Amino acid sequence: MANSIAESFNNWTRDLCELPIFEMFEGLRVKVMENMSERKVACKRWTTILCPPMEALLKKSMDIGRHWDVSMSSETVFEVHSDKSVAVDLGNSTFSCRQWQINSFPCSHALAAIQKVGVEPVYSYIEPFYTCQSHMDSYAHGIHPIPNMEKFYEDAASSTSVVKPPLVRRPSGRPKYVRMKSAAEEGTRRRIKCGRCGELGRHNKITYTAPI
Repeated sequence: MANSIAESFNNWTRDLCELPIFEMFEGLRVKVMENMSERKVACKRWTTILCPPMEALLKKSMDIGRHWDVSMSSETVFEVHSDKSVAVDLGNSTFSCRQWQINSFPCSHALAAIQKVGVEPVYSYIEPFYTCQSHMDSYAHGIHPIPNMEKFYEDAASSTSVVKPPLVRRPSGRPKYVRMKSAAEEGTRRRIKCGRCGELGRHNKITYTAPI
């Protein structure tokens, strides 16, 4: 189980979690608006065909497989000899270890076969969503500002149909801001000291069952 995206988003919006619902959504809108604008400006400075991280990965993968031997089976099927022999099908964009199918990006073995053929450029075997143009198209339409927010508050204060927050009782103890990770995420469970045996573990003097 991987929650990397959710954890990053929660950390990015941590300062908004304690706000009322309307202010929280307004803060999210502003943060997303600024983030999209910054990325739109940044990608206009790129000069490569692929996004810079993927361009660096492409160069690194090509350097790794530059000296591998490639044997041709047919016009599109090849066997690449590195520390082990693998099959590459350029016509179907498949690789025997399935990395090409999973990432839609050719690995070192596939790039070695592509360079062996040398008919089409390497970029023709890479999905378009890795290109700078696709990245710029993603941020082409930004979020427009919403002015006159004070007017909205005035209308809401005088309206009789405003939904008021529910009456809730604040729970005892300090509020938790960090989610407890599960064992699958390599989370650590708090160990307690047993009042009978004195050992650290997951039992106490009430749940202790071994004879003393």
